[in-house]
Amino acid sequence: MDGLEFGEQRLYRRNLPHLENGGRAYFVTVNAVRGLSGSERDAIVSVLRSGEDRGHYYLYVAVVMPDHFHESLRPREMSDGKFQALATIVQSWKSLVVKACGSKELFQAEWYDRVIRVDEWSDTTSYIRCNPVVAGLCELPEEYPWLIQGCLE
Repeated sequence: MDGLEFGEQRLYRRNLPHLENGGRAYFVTVNAVRGLSGSERDAIVSVLRSGEDRGHYYLYVAVVMPDHFHESLRPREMSDGKFQALATIVQSWKSLVVKACGSKELFQAEWYDRVIRVDEWSDTTSYIRCNPVVAGLCELPEEYPWLIQGCLE
């Protein structure tokens, strides 16, 4: 998919509808087809961080749970003034993790995404951070080893 200009929208559908809006922040959930091992969760964290390090997106917060992962991100502007398509970013994550783990069937084909509205920002990032606490995996978000906390502003 081509990049989007700032504010440009694209609606497409596979099994789920996806609305992309150039330059906006997204809440994304990717589900696994089975439980994820610790090394698979480590690989997901590494791939998410490397995409930010390479300048593909700003990663605000992410958490890798035993069977899915959530993140809040905003694609960065590319050299042509457009923003990389979210579908390209998610497919890249999935491909890189599968390659690192040597497992062909790791993720469901579809993922859930939505543009985060300004008035939803705090609730959305808090939901992501607190997901392991609510699931009973730790007492404080900071104790969870598969939490990535970037800039939340």
